[in-house]
Amino acid sequence: MAQQLRDNPSLDGIELYVSSFDGVCKYTQGELGTRGDKINNPVRPALTSYGGWATDLSAQFPRRARLHVFHIAGGEEVAPLSGIRAFSAYSGGSPPKTLFGQSPGGVGDSGRTAYVARWVALSSPKQERRR
Repeated sequence: MAQQLRDNPSLDGIELYVSSFDGVCKYTQGELGTRGDKINNPVRPALTSYGGWATDLSAQFPRRARLHVFHIAGGEEVAPLSGIRAFSAYSGGSPPKTLFGQSPGGVGDSGRTAYVARWVALSSPKQERRR
């Protein structure tokens, strides 16, 4: 929906705020431009592979003036072997293996970062049972 709103030139004058709470993509379907490269969650629990499918958010939102995306991600796969997990953004080039703190998804017209991500540490069900 955010992509469709931002693609409409008549809405260029409005601020668009998008909040995503562990928004997920299935990379095998190319959702949100994901291809299977993963960015690791830097605060993931030990012995997990939590992370997000990498997407070049600048390519997904070429018209990103006045766009503000806030994304919270944990990165655990939704269902085992489903290929569905959170997305994580980067801007141009190759995605990093691990991304700490703020993720640059391009800069808006005001010079502010258009995309901010916060990683969260989630406990796996196996770890919960051990406690």
